[in-house]
Amino acid sequence: MLNQAKLSDYKIKKIIKCFIIDIDATKTSLIVNVNRNTVNRYFNLFRLLIYHKQPEEFKRIMKGTVELDESYFGGKIKRGYPGKRGRGTDKKPVFGIYERDNKVYTEIVPNCKKKILQKIILGKIDKDSIVVTDFWKGYSGLIDVGYGKHIRLNHKKGVWTDGRGHI
Repeated sequence: MLNQAKLSDYKIKKIIKCFIIDIDATKTSLIVNVNRNTVNRYFNLFRLLIYHKQPEEFKRIMKGTVELDESYFGGKIKRGYPGKRGRGTDKKPVFGIYERDNKVYTEIVPNCKKKILQKIILGKIDKDSIVVTDFWKGYSGLIDVGYGKHIRLNHKKGVWTDGRGHI
């Protein structure tokens, strides 16, 4: 696509810089003076190239004992919510998978609901794996979708490990 581009090298490099520093397509189109749809096409091309250039290690299915957890990052605690963390703020939810003694996979998710988490879990974790989670409702039903070994640790009761797994 870049060989057939009608944009100058200068504009393409500006689009790349905006992509790298995470400026959205609308603002990038204003900065570079290019149509937003064109910028979106380039951004999608960059994402596709990044995906195809990833080492196979990142695309592989995780096996063995895997630990799952969600967390919230960034943002500020809103006034009127003293000490409130996570859901009452503008923090971003992040879902993480840790393959014991091996690799970590993280993904920024729109929310931590069951449907979204299970889609990621089904795509990244082998069904013969031992899955260790807390009691967050997003992890309910993993046995129903084929994960026979699901260990749940109740953080509310102060249980962070039980000898078989920890988070």
